[in-house]
Amino acid sequence: MATLKDFISKLATEECDAIVQEFFFDTPSQKVSITQKERIVEEVRSAYGLKSHDLRLHITGSAHLGFSLVEKPKLGLARYRPFSAESDIDCAVVSARLFTMLWREVSRHGHGLAPWPNSIDGLGNYMIYGWLRPDKLPIDLYYRNVWWDCFSTLTKNRVVGFHKIAGGLFYSTDHLKQYIERSVRACQSLEKMK
Repeated sequence: MATLKDFISKLATEECDAIVQEFFFDTPSQKVSITQKERIVEEVRSAYGLKSHDLRLHITGSAHLGFSLVEKPKLGLARYRPFSAESDIDCAVVSARLFTMLWREVSRHGHGLAPWPNSIDGLGNYMIYGWLRPDKLPIDLYYRNVWWDCFSTLTKNRVVGFHKIAGGLFYSTDHLKQYIERSVRACQSLEKMK
């Protein structure tokens, strides 16, 4: 099991993509068991009628590493804070098929608006990086509501204890890796300044 000390030591000696591969893709989640992860996968697949090859799921953030890479100054949360009772279980759902389903629905919705995209609340800021944040989708969309119902039910059923389970949707694993690399590069820059 990798530690924060291991992670910080690699920041100075390893390339960003190697760190991401080692810490996020080659090691199991520290706070979510394989059984719990499989339950989340099955619920998401079932909610959207997807086949097993249509979806992959990665636990990210402090639920995966045991500590967070991201500082949240507005909330008073420091970088490298440990996973705690208040932490969410962050899931990265990777599915080109599901991404396309949601994007088609968003596009149909957007074409009915004038002017575009005033009611889309920053959605494009995420989509340009290959992922969607369902909380940025218009509230009257069917697939958005399926998403929220699915993750709310997982949380209510305490699939991972008393933690809220949240998810982001990525078009591909490459998009997810690039997203994680941004956080790792920020950590590398900060460690170089010390």
